[in-house]
Amino acid sequence: MSKTLINNLKAIKNLEAVGRPEASWVAANRELLMSQINPQSKSIESQPAKYYYQFFSEVFQQKFLRPALMAVLVFGAYFGYSALTLTAKASLPGEAMYPIKVLGEKIQLAATFSDEGQVKLKMDFISRRGDELQQIARIPEAPEVKSVKISATVKQITQDVKNVQTQIDKMAIGASASTLINTAKVVDDKTLKVEKDLVDVHTSLSTEVKKEVAKDVKEAIAQTEVTGTKALSVMVTKSEEKEVKDANQGVSDKELTARVGDRIENTKIAVEAAALEVDKIATGTAAVIMDKTVASQNTSTSTAMTTLKEAVKDVSEQPKAAQDAVDEAKNLLDKKDFSSALLKIVESKNIAADVFEKAPLLDAQIKTEIVSSTAASSTATR
Repeated sequence: MSKTLINNLKAIKNLEAVGRPEASWVAANRELLMSQINPQSKSIESQPAKYYYQFFSEVFQQKFLRPALMAVLVFGAYFGYSALTLTAKASLPGEAMYPIKVLGEKIQLAATFSDEGQVKLKMDFISRRGDELQQIARIPEAPEVKSVKISATVKQITQDVKNVQTQIDKMAIGASASTLINTAKVVDDKTLKVEKDLVDVHTSLSTEVKKEVAKDVKEAIAQTEVTGTKALSVMVTKSEEKEVKDANQGVSDKELTARVGDRIENTKIAVEAAALEVDKIATGTAAVIMDKTVASQNTSTSTAMTTLKEAVKDVSEQPKAAQDAVDEAKNLLDKKDFSSALLKIVESKNIAADVFEKAPLLDAQIKTEIVSSTAASSTATR
């Protein structure tokens, strides 16, 4: 190969366009090659602040933010549940939250295993029903709506106090005297309160509502009195047992006298309310009977008037009979004959309850007769 050819080849090799890469191309490809070899080295070297920010951010989230968020969720759930519970407890029959209230009571009962605990809990719930009755009675509603709510609540009271009586009978067999007496005291106190609620509510209702719930109210008053008296009888019986006296676990005569006295006073309230019911229908009956024109011209109307008058007379005599039973109970109490006094109290309360059932029906019938008499009088005048 000639010397000239060799020199020409060397010249071609040194040409940038042919053999030697441009300096900028070499620099760019060196950086690309390095990033492929260690892809994180550049970002770590070029952005150290961003790396430390991400690190501390992750630590903060794990150590502080997530536990704090969990605490917020826990407290939110707790207070939400508490608010729901409070709303349910304040609810009344017929409202959306009321089934939750009842469910909560059933859960409490299911979680209570002793007979004593169950009876006390049931009496608390029965007392709630009495409070609910008072509230329902004060709410302005259509008579048919109010009647349904009151009837359902009153029936529940009747069933619940009947269950309590059954449970007391069961406890009387196996429970200790002190346990039985303490339980009976709670039943006595609560039934007195509920009886008063029943009488107060019945007195405050309109004739339309009274007529619809009269039978239910009568049964509730009678059953509540029987259960309360049963509790007092248990106290009397157990306190008279020798082993109870020796252990000083019974109820003193002073306390028994006070408790029976409270029940007598409660019965007097019911008798007075029954007397007011009788006065009301007696006045209405007199107004009907005084319409001589209708009575003389219409034989069927005259017969109806006579029947109505006799029915009112029978009911009118009941408050006095109830009061006589109360007076007898007082005399028996003075003699420390607690058991006999309690029997007279039950008799008096049953008479009053009978008036509460019959009086509204007679009152409604009297109003019907008044309207009928007025219409007949108008026709006769023409």
